[in-house]
Amino acid sequence: MLWNPHRDTHILAWQGALGSLLAQEQQWTAAQQEFARAVELDPNLSEAHRALAFPLFWRKRDVPAAEREFERAIALNPNDGTARLWYANALTFNGEHEKALVQINRAQELDPSSSSVRADKGRVLYDAGKKDEAIALLRQMKKNEPALVSPYRYLAQIYFEAGQYPASFLKPAECARPPNARTA
Repeated sequence: MLWNPHRDTHILAWQGALGSLLAQEQQWTAAQQEFARAVELDPNLSEAHRALAFPLFWRKRDVPAAEREFERAIALNPNDGTARLWYANALTFNGEHEKALVQINRAQELDPSSSSVRADKGRVLYDAGKKDEAIALLRQMKKNEPALVSPYRYLAQIYFEAGQYPASFLKPAECARPPNARTA
């Protein structure tokens, strides 16, 4: 078969993309196995339960198992703000908004200066139906912490979901990541 630059370039691109996805899946699987091993070695280590819950929810979509791990992590260390933040995000994604609000509020109490918690709280508030409060929080963050990318992204999603399409488009300056840009 003769080389067809148009066809073969696309085939090579797809092969590269599939290889990358396979490598990512292998990395997720290896990480999940390591986290499970850490739980086996020390079932009282809250960080191991928290770490295991993340791929169980976000990668495997095993909601019951992820919830058990998040809840075990929090039971072992009620002051683990990261576990509460991650659990809040999983809960809101799963439509459990009231439970998500409890977790995100506790995460904020534990680390009131965390930009990540405040930004994610904006998204949790919005999904829980507290739209005005969410938008006000995210706009304030955008103004006070312009290098933090999450408020821009969350506001763009919110505006798009509300049908405010012109407002949902990020401006080039909002898309550009300055050297000091941070993600939450």
